[in-house]
Amino acid sequence: MTGPCPRPECGGEVHTDGWGTPIQCPASRRCPRCDCADGHTQCEHCKTCTYAVPGAGGLTVGVTRVHTDTGSHIEPELDEAWDEETKLRWHAAVVAHDTGLTIEVHPHTESASRTQYGINIGSIREGGQTSLAARPYYAAWNALTHISIGAEAARRAIAHHNSKEQEA
Repeated sequence: MTGPCPRPECGGEVHTDGWGTPIQCPASRRCPRCDCADGHTQCEHCKTCTYAVPGAGGLTVGVTRVHTDTGSHIEPELDEAWDEETKLRWHAAVVAHDTGLTIEVHPHTESASRTQYGINIGSIREGGQTSLAARPYYAAWNALTHISIGAEAARRAIAHHNSKEQEA
């Protein structure tokens, strides 16, 4: 869309991304988590839903993104007292919640003193899974961060492509 938004509530505004490129009206987007057409980037349900990442031995880490008038935050906050595996599951739950991807973190013990962590992205039931080789804690944390960045870049590229198709 390159012209003014036809929605009365937008007042004829031309919606743009952070670089000034015209984009589809945010009120017409569908929620990436549940695909409802609630008129939000994420619907009201998903603004407060909990996403859990299951783990070994029944350990599940769940997070909730709480949206406020001034932004959002994750509950519970990261607790530095948690062990490495719990911290990684927390980070994976945040990334999964915000991207809509299915993510699992699992430990691989190489020796009594060194645990490494593998990461699975996607689900075989959902059409495929990508596994990242076991890596030390900090490298696994960084891999989760990169997964989040890549998912956001893909979302923007798809939105840009879709807006170009609508213009044509």
